[in-house]
Amino acid sequence: MLKFIVLFAGLLVPALMFGTAPAAAQTLTCSSLSQITESGACTFGNVPVSFSCTPGETATVCNAISNGCTGQVTINNRTGAYAVNSLSCPSPSIAAQTATAVAKQASQVGLTAVQSQLTSIRDAIQSKLPRSMAVPLGFADDDGQALSYTDPKSPRAAANPLYTKAPPPPPAAQSYGLAAWVQTYGDFEERWGTANGIGLGRLSRTGGVIGGIDKTFTGVFDKSDVWVVGVLGADMAGGVDNADSTSSRLSGPSVGGYLIGINGGASVDATFKADFIDLNQTSSTGITTALGLTNYVSAGDLNYKFTLKNWWFEPTVGVSDTVTVWNSASHAFGLTDGNDFRVQGGVRVGTQFPWWRASIEASLTALAYDDVSITGGTLSTVVAGALVPTDQGLVFAQGLGRLTFDWGQDVKGLSSYVEGELRGRPNIIGTGAKLGVRYLW
Repeated sequence: MLKFIVLFAGLLVPALMFGTAPAAAQTLTCSSLSQITESGACTFGNVPVSFSCTPGETATVCNAISNGCTGQVTINNRTGAYAVNSLSCPSPSIAAQTATAVAKQASQVGLTAVQSQLTSIRDAIQSKLPRSMAVPLGFADDDGQALSYTDPKSPRAAANPLYTKAPPPPPAAQSYGLAAWVQTYGDFEERWGTANGIGLGRLSRTGGVIGGIDKTFTGVFDKSDVWVVGVLGADMAGGVDNADSTSSRLSGPSVGGYLIGINGGASVDATFKADFIDLNQTSSTGITTALGLTNYVSAGDLNYKFTLKNWWFEPTVGVSDTVTVWNSASHAFGLTDGNDFRVQGGVRVGTQFPWWRASIEASLTALAYDDVSITGGTLSTVVAGALVPTDQGLVFAQGLGRLTFDWGQDVKGLSSYVEGELRGRPNIIGTGAKLGVRYLW
């Protein structure tokens, strides 16, 4: 088991439209603005403002030139005091502040879909492993041929392992089982509540199609291990409607790969994918801004399955990391690159039984996950910090129910599955569904 974990570790290592309403009761704070300057930088509420100034004999007039702000600041050349002349700066919308979170959520939904397929592959392989491979037993048969008590002259001596020469070394790694699979998924999430006086409500919808091809190998590092290596491609689309009447629409393809390792009840899996996302945000007045980003998502899970007669249970732990890189247009808009590191843990339980012309494996999964570190990913123009809080440090509960159908009695190598998901915490609830088919030949 320790060797298996070490092998796994070595393989795993390798916004945005602004509202138009004036910001009321905001104060102007300037770090460089005087009667003799030609430019200056101030903060109006939460928004940094650059000014272009024209010095005069009695007064210097400075005009706002950045971040959608309009109006003037007039400086008295004799006293240095300044007066604000109808200065107005828009406040960041929910869409602007949650752009990275919305894109990351779409990538996480896609990752969950991939990991669901990997679970199906693992379960299918483990259900067919010989019991002697999964649970080595140290007991002899009940025919008296135990240990060294067999008479050397007995006809059964040749059958006693103690009297036979050592077995030949295991053969070199073999490969078998080229497979292809496809899956479709849909996800819905609703959030509500307020923070810092801002309504945080939003409805998110994400859907997509994922497909992959993989190859299964046996005896790579040990005569009893099984490894699956595959590549995947996907396409997804989604939308978010916010409480402030702004919205976002996203779409884009994905490419990636995955690795599964199995040795008896122990299993590991690793996934990497890149999501190339186009994100269009629409303001409350109907103006659309086109943005783009790439999410690089990597994840790994460690599991151990225990069998108890017709039932099994499997503790599981895992991590995932999402790196968000915005394109140049999005950087110019004020978005910053970010990173989200998530940990999760829980347990799966299941059983297998025949039904009609199929063999069914039913399972339930209970997980808890937490985005323990979220960095960047906010609007650089919100100098006081993102007004809309992130999910960092919030623990979510997640439940998954699955039915896997092995149709080998009619079509050898054909299997399918359906899965439902429910997740959430106070003020947040999400649901999802997945349907997949795999063919092994």
